[in-house]
Amino acid sequence: MLRLKVDENLPIELVGLLRGAGFEACHALDQQLGGQPDHVLAEACRAELRAIVTLDLDFADLRAFPPDRFRGILVLRLRSQDTESVLSAFRKLLPSLTEETVVGKLLVISESSVRVRGRSD
Repeated sequence: MLRLKVDENLPIELVGLLRGAGFEACHALDQQLGGQPDHVLAEACRAELRAIVTLDLDFADLRAFPPDRFRGILVLRLRSQDTESVLSAFRKLLPSLTEETVVGKLLVISESSVRVRGRSD
């Protein structure tokens, strides 16, 4: 089962959407990870074998966060970052969201596409 950690910069409603779709999901704020540096959040995800879901473009830096060292990095690049836009983007992504499509990869998610970097590059 794909396990995900939703970053503090995303709405808590995303956790509910992911859980409702059968994923094991938690929010960074539930684990007192709010305000922590990126590397702290990244290490928590690695220790818990969770993919990270974030708006933070720093996680798209392949040198700083090599995808093959993580259970997956999902970075949202949306024109609007309000709750409904985030949920809408994820509703489109859910049917293809599996360990195979995420583990060891960076997914950059926009309203119209998903770019994948990682193991298949």
